[in-house]
Amino acid sequence: MQLNLNFEICQIDCDRFQFTDTTCFHNYFAPYTCTDGYNVPGSVDVNDLGKTLFTWIMPDNSIVTDVDLGYQVGTKARFYLTLSAGTLGTSNIEVNGILIGSTLFNTDLSTTLNALMSSINSTSTTSGWQMYILTGLDFVIEAVDYGLTFNNKILTFVSSNDIAFTFITNVSTGANGFTDTFCFGMAEIYGLTCSDTPIPCGVHRITYKIFDKFDVEVKRVTKYILVDWRAKNAIKSWIMLSTEGNCCGDDKIDERVLELRLYIEKAQVQFENYNYTCAQKTIDKMKKLASNICLDC
Repeated sequence: MQLNLNFEICQIDCDRFQFTDTTCFHNYFAPYTCTDGYNVPGSVDVNDLGKTLFTWIMPDNSIVTDVDLGYQVGTKARFYLTLSAGTLGTSNIEVNGILIGSTLFNTDLSTTLNALMSSINSTSTTSGWQMYILTGLDFVIEAVDYGLTFNNKILTFVSSNDIAFTFITNVSTGANGFTDTFCFGMAEIYGLTCSDTPIPCGVHRITYKIFDKFDVEVKRVTKYILVDWRAKNAIKSWIMLSTEGNCCGDDKIDERVLELRLYIEKAQVQFENYNYTCAQKTIDKMKKLASNICLDC
């Protein structure tokens, strides 16, 4: 199954981005809602990912290659098990002594496993744990929420007669503390110690790569983002100068502000229509105008 890797990125202030991995997660309770994302049977399991890297092409065409920002996709705590035998009887499932589900032996092992999954998932909103089947009789019991606090929980089965489970892990592991959203700045991209390094204005080209735990690349995807904070900040500053009467005459500033707004709108339209080269040229003109706004005062 092909993974459709996806992300969103936006500027949240003059020196930081907010990144969100928007790749869908396969929902084992509604499987058709995501057929090409993480945890799809036959595709990559999110808990098998080891690291992420970013390659960044700046507006001036300088390149930062394979920078590790320390981001990982959010993973949740899990138990791994197999239903290994059964002919009759019942089984109650507990996490740290709290009941999360139960089942009777029903027809065959596969039917019994599905009955167990239905039982656990029917109370997942209150118990905090959910179950899904991997392949065959192998299955996972996973925390509903992210968080390291769900690691190191103890899973126990209280069975009667011949229902038997093989524990691959009976202590929950795997939660890494991340969610899907991550904030970072130009300092992290460049490897600088200064935390307020400004984001360059213009068109940025970002390639996001995910790797498995053996450092083998699983997938990559590239997107573009338009950064125009400098123009917006300049407009605000010039309007304030006009109000205070400390710079050019009001009419002159108004003309320049209108011209600058036209450049911003033009760059946005070009960017939205995938004409990134023209959008960058428009931003470059805008930056020149921004630096010369009061040159003839």
